[in-house]
Amino acid sequence: MKTIDIVFDGPPAHESGRFIEVEDDAGNSISIGEWVARNDGYWALRIPDYREVQALFNELAAGVDDLWKNTRDSSSVKRRQS
Repeated sequence: MKTIDIVFDGPPAHESGRFIEVEDDAGNSISIGEWVARNDGYWALRIPDYREVQALFNELAAGVDDLWKNTRDSSSVKRRQS
């Protein structure tokens, strides 16, 4: 499974490490999400929720399966009518 690392210069602590970069599993710097200034004074690196992307993929795959099934069903009906 491929991974994405959010890299800091130290571990979580009372004085935590600072954000360095986001890397792929080969150590290459990648751009993911967007930096957003929040109303509470903090900044957030906003990354799309993969679960939503997975749900959309599953819906698309189910639609393709249904389309394929309907195409095969209509083809077999046409052959029987010939």
